[in-house]
Amino acid sequence: MGVLLIVGFFVVFATIIYRVSSSGDGTESATPRGVFGEIDVGIPAGAKIISTTLDGDRALLRIVGADGVETLIIFDIRRGLEVGRFRLNPG
Repeated sequence: MGVLLIVGFFVVFATIIYRVSSSGDGTESATPRGVFGEIDVGIPAGAKIISTTLDGDRALLRIVGADGVETLIIFDIRRGLEVGRFRLNPG
C-alpha cells in the first residue's frame, strides 16, 4: 500500500513538472504576455487627434484629416493590433 502511494505521488509530481516545463510554445519574446510594447499608427498628414476612448480591451482613436473627414480607428489593446477604421464621409 505504501509503495502505491509513493508511486502515485511520483507520477503526480512528474506530470506537474512536465506540464510546467513544456507550457511555452517556443515563441516567447522579451515582452510579457498581454503587453504589446509600441506600435506605429499611420494617420494622414495634417490630421488632428480629436479624442481617445478606452472600453475594456478596445481603444478608439478619433481623428480629423486636413480634408475635414473624420476617421475612427479601433485597436485591440491587449494584442496591440488595429482592428479596423471607419471613415465618416459627409453627405
